Amino acid sequence: MSDGRLVGIIGAGRLGQAMASTALRAGRHVMLANSRGPDTLDSVIASLPDGASAGTVEHAAGARVVVLAVPWPRLRDAVQGLTWSGQIVLDATNVALPRPLAFFFGRQFATAGDPARVQTWNGAQTG
Repeated sequence: MSDGRLVGIIGAGRLGQAMASTALRAGRHVMLANSRGPDTLDSVIASLPDGASAGTVEHAAGARVVVLAVPWPRLRDAVQGLTWSGQIVLDATNVALPRPLAFFFGRQFATAGDPARVQTWNGAQTG
């Protein structure tokens, strides 16, 4: 494992880049990795502030803090074979729904016009 200032980010899409920007603003160094290898990340690294680098998934997973920022269907392949040894893992994966939330939970859940009223997953209202 590396020093505590490095954040390893597995996934270099929009979410991975957003997490990298956030960590960089907080004074951390980041190592972005994807399934295609570090040489495919030149333009991504160039678009980020100083402190960002590209690495392999294995190297990124060796950081003290690791962010998983890959699409849900690819998560298993992204972490298969990695060694975990006390890292803090932030799992930012999210199941991609084929339809908008309103389809599953109703229009009120998706639009939630009144911030004092919060809809829970089972449809019960709070607040």
